[in-house]
Amino acid sequence: SQSISIFDCFSEYTKIQKIEGDYKCDKCKEVNTSFIENNILSKSKTLILQLLRFDMSTYPNIRKNNNIIDYPLNLNIGDYVLSNQNYNYNLYGVVLHYGNLYGGHYNCFIKKNTECGQKWYLCDDETISEVSINTVLNHRNAYMLLYQVE
Repeated sequence: SQSISIFDCFSEYTKIQKIEGDYKCDKCKEVNTSFIENNILSKSKTLILQLLRFDMSTYPNIRKNNNIIDYPLNLNIGDYVLSNQNYNYNLYGVVLHYGNLYGGHYNCFIKKNTECGQKWYLCDDETISEVSINTVLNHRNAYMLLYQVE
């Protein structure tokens, strides 16, 4: 039950990984060591991040990863985009998952802009209730984070 930053997740996702085994080029027939590098290519209006919550390395006994992911209200992913520009996003929703791989329950936090400013709500089946931003941020059961461009 340790805490991990969303930036740690981005760093893990974008790190260069060596492909196991040798790769043989179809054209020149040379055997080479190959690598994979993931990067974000361009800016989109919406950024949806699905957090890896299930540990498949223990198959067939798949377990849920309950680590807290620290995620900010305002997110800049410029360090993980090829163009190195500022890519600023604002959190507007968080999908929560309770349970395990075989069953559970989903609900979500959603932001609504009002005349009095921004308010956050918990939507749980037919029940909607106002919550504080402190309840929304870094929730233990966060499964998906929804951001929109500033």
